Amino acid sequence: MSNMNKTTVVPKNLPWGVYVWRCEDGGVLSNNNGDVLSMNGFKGDLLAIQKMRDAATALGHGKGKAAFLPGSRQISQSEWEDQMAEYIAGNPIPGDIDA
Repeated sequence: MSNMNKTTVVPKNLPWGVYVWRCEDGGVLSNNNGDVLSMNGFKGDLLAIQKMRDAATALGHGKGKAAFLPGSRQISQSEWEDQMAEYIAGNPIPGDIDA
């Protein structure tokens, strides 16, 4: 069995995904642990965009904009840890589309 890297292409026209806050400098707003400010939503969801703006403003980063990542979803810290453990062990990642 080959350990070749796989690339998954996510169609840009998916209506669901995750919003992140893109700061003025082009970076994504995150805390010291690297956890990104994000919110599940649908493309063009004005309420989600406003909630992101309000949260970023409360954190002192209101001069930016919400960026939509189609086909993405939030995961919990424990889900991330489980996925990384499987990845490091060379096993299929739980929940992966191709798994």
